[in-house]
Amino acid sequence: MLLFANRYLDQWRCAQSFECESSWPLLQARDVVERWTASHGNSVKINVDAAIFNNGEKYGIGLVVRNGSGLLVEGCTRLFFGQVEPVLAEAIGVREALSWIKDRRWRDVYVETDCLNVVQAIHCSTEMILLFGPGY
Repeated sequence: MLLFANRYLDQWRCAQSFECESSWPLLQARDVVERWTASHGNSVKINVDAAIFNNGEKYGIGLVVRNGSGLLVEGCTRLFFGQVEPVLAEAIGVREALSWIKDRRWRDVYVETDCLNVVQAIHCSTEMILLFGPGY
C-alpha cells in the first residue's frame, strides 16, 4: 500500500510540474502537453475523456476526432452502468477509442487522454491488475 501511495504522490507532483520530472521511468516528454495541439499532416487525433454520474452508479466516455487543422471529424459518447474508479473509466475510454480506430480502419491516429495513470500504464509492461482490475 505504501508503494501505491508513493506512486500516486509522484504522479501528483509530476502533474503539478511544468517540466514533469517523474521518477516513473516510462513517462516521456511527449506524454506531457499543457495545451491541445493539432495532429500533423493527414493524421487525426482522438481526445478521450470520462465522467462519473449519479453518485458513481454510471460513467460515460466522450471521444472527439479532429484533423490536422483542428476541425471536428467525428465524435461520440457512450454511457455505462456500474461503479468504477475514475482511472478505470478513463482506461475504458482509451480502449473504446482503439476499437473505434479499428472499426473505421483509420491510419495515422494519435490518441490523447488527460489521465496520467492510463498513459503510464500504456507504457508499462507490468500487468496492472490492482489498478485496473482483471481483464483491463
